[in-house]
Amino acid sequence: MLHPDLARLAALGGFGRLNGRIGRFLSDERLRRVFPFQALYAGVPPTRALAAYAVIAYMDTVAGVWFPKGGMHALPRAMAEAAARAGADLRWSAEVSELER
Repeated sequence: MLHPDLARLAALGGFGRLNGRIGRFLSDERLRRVFPFQALYAGVPPTRALAAYAVIAYMDTVAGVWFPKGGMHALPRAMAEAAARAGADLRWSAEVSELER
C-alpha cells in the first residue's frame, strides 16, 4: 500500500479533518457548510471525515456529475441482463437456506 501517491496525499493534508481543511480556504460560514456534506455520500459525518473526502466535492464541481441513462436502476438491471445472457440462473425473491463457497 505504500506508494508515492499516498505520501503526496499525506503532504497535502488528506489525513486531517475535512472541516479543518475547508476552513483554511473558505472564510464564509455558508460556504464552509456547502463543501463537506458530500462526505455523507460515503456515510461519514462531515465533522469526522478525512480531508481526502474533498475529492467528492471536486468531482461534483469540476469533473461533473454522471449517471446512467435510465436512472440508477438501469445499472443493476443491465448487470442482471448480462448475467442472464451469460447463463446465470437468477431467482428473484427466492428463499435461501444456505450459501456454498
